[in-house]
Amino acid sequence: MSIPVVDFGAYSLSQKDVADEQMRNLSEELKTAFTEVGFVFLKNTGITQEEVDRVMDISKKFFMQPDELKRPFSRKSFANNPNHGWVSLETER
Repeated sequence: MSIPVVDFGAYSLSQKDVADEQMRNLSEELKTAFTEVGFVFLKNTGITQEEVDRVMDISKKFFMQPDELKRPFSRKSFANNPNHGWVSLETER
């Protein structure tokens, strides 16, 4: 099984107007990818490689910290959205 590649160009950050048909096609491709595989690779998002590299660097620095520094950002600290936040090792199975 391979991860589907979906062209996000119709709705990238650089697009101002998106035709209804383009939006329907994109939504169907995303729905199929997430329903059948669970993952998707988006291309032509308008996000630069520099932005990706910067976010990955910040993420690595965060996760390399000791647990006590990450704990204030645990899921329990986001009462309005329990699916956000850091989860300590071996908490989920």
